[in-house]
Amino acid sequence: MGPDKVVVLFVEGETEEEFYSAIIKRLREINKGRLDCYIEVQALKGIGNFKKKAERILSKGILRNEKYRNLHTNVVLCYDSDVFDRDKNRVKINWKDIEKGLKEKKPYLHSVAIIIHHNCLLYSNQAVF
Repeated sequence: MGPDKVVVLFVEGETEEEFYSAIIKRLREINKGRLDCYIEVQALKGIGNFKKKAERILSKGILRNEKYRNLHTNVVLCYDSDVFDRDKNRVKINWKDIEKGLKEKKPYLHSVAIIIHHNCLLYSNQAVF
């Protein structure tokens, strides 16, 4: 019997995708190849794509996948805080609005968490694993 949940990590781009994939690979090594959940890493190719692209990938990709359809779903929004540190190009993202949009795609979405990483320090507002 397989895991009963899937964790979907939405990341900004290819660099973050490699970063989180390396962490997942290491977790598998430590746990002799087994994890308690499926993990999907989805690169959104830019901080501005967290709203619409994440919703589209969740509803038209992940949730339609037979393997994940009836599992508890946890979504993690991962971004690098440096994009918000530059006063000149300050990006305004309404994370609550993004969370609401994701939950509308799957009303029984187990949780949405946000991980902020900068210089390899990680912070999460919720535990999802």
